[in-house]
Amino acid sequence: MKRINTIIVKILCLIIFGLFLTNDFSLIDIGKTALIVAIGIDKDNQEFEVSAQIAIPQGSDATTSTKEAVISGKGDTVAAAINKISVETGWYPKLSFCTLVLFGDGLSDTNILEAADYFIRSDKIQDAALVGMCEGKAKDVLIAVSPLDSISSFAIDKIFLKNVDSTGEIASISIKDFTIGYYSHSESGLMPLVKMITADQKDGM
Repeated sequence: MKRINTIIVKILCLIIFGLFLTNDFSLIDIGKTALIVAIGIDKDNQEFEVSAQIAIPQGSDATTSTKEAVISGKGDTVAAAINKISVETGWYPKLSFCTLVLFGDGLSDTNILEAADYFIRSDKIQDAALVGMCEGKAKDVLIAVSPLDSISSFAIDKIFLKNVDSTGEIASISIKDFTIGYYSHSESGLMPLVKMITADQKDGM
């Protein structure tokens, strides 16, 4: 029995060592990791244009702040567009911190599941990420500046979540809830509409 246990331990050690050699346990350079906090999806002719809003921590001796960058890629599918962002920038896209998926109104006349399917089936993004549609292009909304936060997607998150906790005027929908409604007997779903207001009318979004 003792001999069998010894053999099992040796086999496990060999398996772990093999995984190490395949680079599964290697460290990823944090400088090349793109922490995606929001995704915007637009339809450009027959291609999907995916815009990723990336949070870039900025530190100093006195303060620590965060700025954003929006990078876009095109492809026949959402997955291909996201992969193109990775290839063109050399960054590793991490969707674990993505809290918002925004669809441009160009997708309103199409089967939106063609664009949302990637996020529904992928385990790279959290099911609690919020979904919404915007007037115009989603890319323009992500690039927009808001007085609520230095990152536009964080400002939208605040609007969605604050209204849920207080007035309840906005029906915030997650990817999970939207999918449940779409595949239910009613075959329907809803999501909030985001509209940008220019500074001439009112400061902010």
